[in-house]
Amino acid sequence: ATGYDVKLPIDATLTSERRLMYPLNALNAPIVSALARTFLDASGPDTLEFQYDVASMVYPDERIGRHLAMIVRDPLPEHADDTIVPALLLWTGPGLARSLLRLDDCERAYEVFLAYCRILLRGPVEFYAGWGMAFEPHLQNALIRVRCGWPVGLVLRDLDATILDPVRIPQRLQENRLQLPDERWNAMPAFASGGKRLIHAILHSHLSQVMSYLVKHVGVEIAALSSCVDSVWDELHRSHWGPSRDRIAELRAHSSAVKCLLTTRMERSVTLSFLRPHVPHTE
Repeated sequence: ATGYDVKLPIDATLTSERRLMYPLNALNAPIVSALARTFLDASGPDTLEFQYDVASMVYPDERIGRHLAMIVRDPLPEHADDTIVPALLLWTGPGLARSLLRLDDCERAYEVFLAYCRILLRGPVEFYAGWGMAFEPHLQNALIRVRCGWPVGLVLRDLDATILDPVRIPQRLQENRLQLPDERWNAMPAFASGGKRLIHAILHSHLSQVMSYLVKHVGVEIAALSSCVDSVWDELHRSHWGPSRDRIAELRAHSSAVKCLLTTRMERSVTLSFLRPHVPHTE
C-alpha cells in the first residue's frame, strides 16, 4: 500500500546465479543509491531514473545473513502520462510490447527500436564513462517508461551489485559524506569487469530478447536492428569528449564481439527448423 518494494533472498538458481543476498551487497545498496542520486541530480540524462534503495537489514553472520536480509526500495517515480513496465514483461511471457508500443509495421518497429536503444544505452553508458558506476541493466533490472506508444525513459533498480571505479569514486563518496569500508572495496570486481558486464547485460541479456521478439513477431531484419544499435553508439561517441569519449570507445569495442556473436546466434535461431520423422503407417 505504501508503494515501497522489498527485495528478499530466494534460495534458488536463476539466470545462472543462486539468488541469495550477500551481506556486502545489502550494506552497499543505500550508499550506492545515494551516490547515484547525487550524480543524476548534478548532470544526469533526462532519460534515466532510479528506483533507489533507501534501507537494508542483514543478520550479522556471513552464512546466515545470505538468507536473512532485505533491501527496501523507494516507490517508483510517478509520471502522470506514462506507463512504467518491467522490460521483462514487455518482451517475454504475455508480450506486452504489442499493446503498449507502436509496432504496427516494420518501419514503425525500427523507429521504436531506435528510441529504445537510445534510452537503454545513454544513461548506463554515460554513468560508466562520466562518473565511474557500472550498472547491470538486463531485462529484470530495467523498467521502461512508455508514453503514447513510445519508449521515453529507463528506470534502473537493483543497484546493490553496481561495480564502482576505485580511482574516481572515493573522492565523490567523501564529497557527499558517504563511505564504503575497505572490505567492500576489496570484495568488488575490477572496474574493467564492470564495463564488460554492462555491455553483456545491455546486448546479450536485454537487447537480444527485444531483437528476437521484433524479428519473430513483426518480421524486421536483424541487420537493420544492428544498424540502429551502431547509430546510437555513434551518437554517444560524438556527444562526448576527452576521457569520457575514450571510455565510450572502449565499451563499444567490447560490444563489437558480443554483437557479432549475438547476431550469429539470432540468425541461427530464426532459420533453424526441425524435420518431423516419417512414421510408416501400420495396421
